[in-house]
Amino acid sequence: MSTVLWIVIVIVAVAAAVAITAVVIQRRHREELRHRFGPEYDRVVADRGDRSTAEKELTERARRRDSLDIRPLTEAERDRYAGEWEAVQTDFVEQPTQAAERADALIMDVMRTRGYPVEDFDARADLLTADHPAVVTRYREAEALRQEARANTGENTEVLRTALIRYRALFNELLGSVDAHGTDPRGHDDRTTDARAPGGGTNDERATGDADPALSTGAQRTV
Repeated sequence: MSTVLWIVIVIVAVAAAVAITAVVIQRRHREELRHRFGPEYDRVVADRGDRSTAEKELTERARRRDSLDIRPLTEAERDRYAGEWEAVQTDFVEQPTQAAERADALIMDVMRTRGYPVEDFDARADLLTADHPAVVTRYREAEALRQEARANTGENTEVLRTALIRYRALFNELLGSVDAHGTDPRGHDDRTTDARAPGGGTNDERATGDADPALSTGAQRTV
């Protein structure tokens, strides 16, 4: 076999190896994005209509999130915020609109304390999908419902009640979580119910925000 033919064979083999490696790396990266962003991955792919474009966007979100110094809340901060949430729920009966506004503001305060930027809703929701993808959909729904209530001059109690339930799903995670890996400072898994987080309900209810926010242990039913 001639030297030229050997060189051609080597070049083809190297090119094939590079191509295979690239495919493996791409698949691994795709699986990492799927694991990290969960349902948000499918939502962005559907919205963008192109998997490559969606994955570039999610990769950039992950990069921005990982550049932030996100810290856990101290025990004192957790207790204070939990108490403030209980006050929001109590106030809902007499002032549902104000309670929903305070719930939104309280979530932003918790985010700011932990190190998230909060200036723009869409930007902060996008960043949160890198850590809390399972509940950010509920957060977006809560914002939409709150804006709907603002624009509606009629009776908005049920709309705002649903918004508050949606807000609480994210609030509970922000209160109990430490990082994107789901580690709680007391050794619990953030992906399960934190016994000290406000609100009752099962693990699934707490994770999706479907439990009534008034079912806190020892709290009066207010919502």
